[in-house]
Amino acid sequence: MSVIDIILITTTVLLAGWVTYLTLLLLKVKQQREALMQIKDLDLETVLNSHESKLQQNSDDIATIYEIADKIHKMAAQGMQKTHVTRFNPFEGGEGGNTSFAMALLDKSDTGIVISSLQTREGTKIYAKGIVEGQSEMPLTAEEKRTIEKAIQQYKN
Repeated sequence: MSVIDIILITTTVLLAGWVTYLTLLLLKVKQQREALMQIKDLDLETVLNSHESKLQQNSDDIATIYEIADKIHKMAAQGMQKTHVTRFNPFEGGEGGNTSFAMALLDKSDTGIVISSLQTREGTKIYAKGIVEGQSEMPLTAEEKRTIEKAIQQYKN
């Protein structure tokens, strides 16, 4: 066997290996193309148009979700977010126990209502006073003021 024969055999083996490598690479590319197109008979333009319409639909859905979230956020701001209840004894000297209470129900802007229940020997008296931005047009008891302040303070913490 001559040197030329050895070179030809080596070159042939190398070329056969190179062709095998390129064939495997081509098969891999075909598999990826088929996975992208999902259906083998479609051309690339059809697949891309399909993906584009799906992306547009997703974009529209996301915009709708943002609109719904914005509405929910606005509704939540109007709801009662700040609450506190203070129990107290309206009598001096400790008679009767802590059976009376003041309850504050406020929204995000500290607007709402404070409800007070006073237990006396004669019966129960219930008072409701409107609150606008943490203030009332009617006089507040010390317990009502403290309850409003604690409701506002709890939200800040």
